[in-house]
Amino acid sequence: MAAPPGLTYDAFISYSHSHDSLLGRVLQERLQRFAKPWHRMRALRVFRDQASLAANPGLWASIEAALSSSEWLILLVSPDAAGSIWVERELAWWLEHRSAQRLLLVSTGGGLVWDQDTGDWAADAVVPSVLRGVLAEEPMWVELSDVWSAHGEWLEIPDERVAAIAAPLRGVDKDELYGEHLRLHRRTRRAVWSVVIILMVLVVLTVTGAVVALDQRDEARTQARLATSRLLAAEAVANLGTRFDLAQLLAVEGYRMDPNPQTRAALFQTVSANPRLVRCLHAGGAITALATSADGNVIVAGTAAGTVVRWNLKDGTRTETRIGDRAISDVAAGLDGRTVAVADGAGAFVLDAAATGRPVALGTPRATKVALSATGRYVAVLEPEPAATLTVRDRRTGGVVHDAAATASEAIGIQGESSVTLVGGNGTWERRRLTDLRRIGGSSSGYSPFNGFTAGFSADAGYYGYVKYGGVNTMATGRLPGGAGRLPGGLYDTLEISGDGRYAAASQSGRMYVVELTADVEHPRSPLELTGSGSVKAMRFLGGDDRLVSATGETVFLWDLRKTTRITASTGAKIAMGPNYAPPPRLAVSPEGRTAAVVGGFHNEGDVYDLSGRILRRLAHAEGVSDAFVAAADTGRRVFLIASTDGQPAPAIRVWSAGPDGQRVRDVPLGQGDLTEVTAARVLPGGGSVAILRGGDYDVLDLTSGRITGHRNLRPGAMTNLDTGDISRDGTEVVLGPRDGPVVLADTRTGRTRTVGTGTSNRVLFAGDRLVVQRSSGQLEVWDGSGVTRRRTLPGDAGYIPAIAVSPDGTTVARLRGDGTVQLADLDTGDVLGAFPLPPGAGFGGDPWSATAVAFTADGGELLSATSGGVLARTVLDPAAWVSKACEIAGRELSAGEWERFAHADQPPDLSCGRPLRGRGL
Repeated sequence: MAAPPGLTYDAFISYSHSHDSLLGRVLQERLQRFAKPWHRMRALRVFRDQASLAANPGLWASIEAALSSSEWLILLVSPDAAGSIWVERELAWWLEHRSAQRLLLVSTGGGLVWDQDTGDWAADAVVPSVLRGVLAEEPMWVELSDVWSAHGEWLEIPDERVAAIAAPLRGVDKDELYGEHLRLHRRTRRAVWSVVIILMVLVVLTVTGAVVALDQRDEARTQARLATSRLLAAEAVANLGTRFDLAQLLAVEGYRMDPNPQTRAALFQTVSANPRLVRCLHAGGAITALATSADGNVIVAGTAAGTVVRWNLKDGTRTETRIGDRAISDVAAGLDGRTVAVADGAGAFVLDAAATGRPVALGTPRATKVALSATGRYVAVLEPEPAATLTVRDRRTGGVVHDAAATASEAIGIQGESSVTLVGGNGTWERRRLTDLRRIGGSSSGYSPFNGFTAGFSADAGYYGYVKYGGVNTMATGRLPGGAGRLPGGLYDTLEISGDGRYAAASQSGRMYVVELTADVEHPRSPLELTGSGSVKAMRFLGGDDRLVSATGETVFLWDLRKTTRITASTGAKIAMGPNYAPPPRLAVSPEGRTAAVVGGFHNEGDVYDLSGRILRRLAHAEGVSDAFVAAADTGRRVFLIASTDGQPAPAIRVWSAGPDGQRVRDVPLGQGDLTEVTAARVLPGGGSVAILRGGDYDVLDLTSGRITGHRNLRPGAMTNLDTGDISRDGTEVVLGPRDGPVVLADTRTGRTRTVGTGTSNRVLFAGDRLVVQRSSGQLEVWDGSGVTRRRTLPGDAGYIPAIAVSPDGTTVARLRGDGTVQLADLDTGDVLGAFPLPPGAGFGGDPWSATAVAFTADGGELLSATSGGVLARTVLDPAAWVSKACEIAGRELSAGEWERFAHADQPPDLSCGRPLRGRGL
């Protein structure tokens, strides 16, 4: 049986404490340090009970958990181990839940004998009984019974035997691992000799020695900081599904401590995850009741500590009012949230922000449920004991109406300013007139099934519903039928229905689902899944059916169901849509990032935009041309939009140049040939000429005269169908990616060419001093600038399409997949930083992502994307902006207790989330 993914330990050592306690400890240390690079804490993580278990009354449960989290079992075989109950139990568990193929035998007491005739252990072999009859053939084992001296003194375990044990754990050949160990050992020896020499020099040069000592101290601190930062990053990702606010804070602290690729990836993953979760609001106590205003601007929470907290989302204010010492059982809000009704089981109260803001008692000593009319004029209060009593108070006249005949008491709500509705947990309901509580409608027949269901209501009690086995059914009180929806099966904790009855939200084991209700029960809509909040206490729709709030513990989570991304925003600039077979748009950004040019349609419509402000401004527009392309200058603030025209009597090109002086438009006569089917273009240093790649033809065009001042045919042999290509920054090299042949790197000065790797490609481009090639298989290869040495290969599949961009510093690559998500990866390490969706094209007849282009801004802080028939979008990739967004989402600071629990390091003097970053982010 294969080991499950996400294991904690590489191996579990099973041994006899009486015989192999010391040997087990030394073997664990040797395995963890064998062939270990100096910068890693350990090469393997090996479990040994005396070293890895904390104090725990459930010993076997802890051991079983460790076995479940281990990939291999190392059995130290000795006479004592053969008779050990614990060894027998551990081995039996392993053979039942894992496989003998993941078992390594180490002989520490001799006596291992295999009987070839029986195909099993010899009768006198000292092995645990459970190991007999389970091996298909004679196993290999490592002999360590001779590492003890005659006097019982400990001897070092030979390196080659450690390698024999470690090799299968590491998944490498024994000789290869042993060679790596010797190489590292020789390096260590050289380092030791260097230290000796340094120490000798220190005797004479004490001042130099002090400097070296300080450097070593700083290095140790650096390594400790690096380890802590990665630990915080891992904890952040681990908490994404249940404690989203904590995950944001841990990711920020990890990145702030050391901005390395791992912490950057964790920060990106936490900020971009669960994009519909907008903010976390903190009540300061366990939340027991929740309400929202109908205008969608106010959220109200009651706590177990007897306080009511009100958040105004419009102005960002938070107010907290103490009602008493009892837990709040119910809250209700008026239309704008300025008036709030509260019940705590010992009374009902009204908070009016327009008046004193202090609680006003309503004289209902056993109130548990409250409702409030939109204007705040009427307050309805339900007292379940000794007999269910409904009380309505007219706050304008002071009139009070009591009625002890209320028959439904699970939910209460006021419709308009005329009636109040009470609903029972099984769907019974009654509606009464506010002025005299006269019954004007109702039903004593239950709507729900007999058991195993969870009931829910809309905020005004106008809708009732239940969820059972994943099926959601609702009714409007007074009208049948309602709507239906389908959720994953199982039991649910809470159910909430939107005010218009169109949507239902339900929570189950830390997950929430929102589903659109429909009368077509045969074709239910697919639910939307929301994660990150943990176990949900209560839910309410906010100001309609596209926003939702939920409460978990002391935190209110605000959800925007329309959002699909947190870091990408549309600029509003529309990209011309071409036919289904049209190529992707062309996109370029000026060196300083102030302007961008994009060509859409069938490469016959182009625009130049000013990116410097928050609102995009169009600087130039071209349409009705035969072909257009974009090229960014290496200096200045210019982006060139160059269009080939069919002018008479001779063709010409039209140049739009957007810079600090605005826009300039001029026609340049084309002295030679035309410009069609452009594969790549680049304005050369100085800005006076542009290099153009058309098929395998390379031309240098003078932007003043329009004449081609340089030409070379770089197409080797019979190359045809050039799909992709790029020009180096200085124009001295060109890379060609034909559809049906290998990638070719060409020198524009000499015309010499070189084949780069093997296989076809769908995208090639220069990235600083490196060359990036995406193969047709989806694999991404990183080559040195000469195209001779392949430095790294990033995995891929057919889902990756040719839209690729590399950041200006050459460290980050953005790759678009066929499902519309962009994956970010570190080109130096190959680590995936994260992924995010792009806004799709609107009205495009074909696949929108095959007609999408991406480009980084000059500082790498944004990724631009242009989709045919869609929009020009901007995605924030600046880690400093991610930190600000994470702090905004979390809505609080990391506590000292949380730091101590997760960081295991000295606490910073300031834990505020928004404090400045140290140094420049990666």
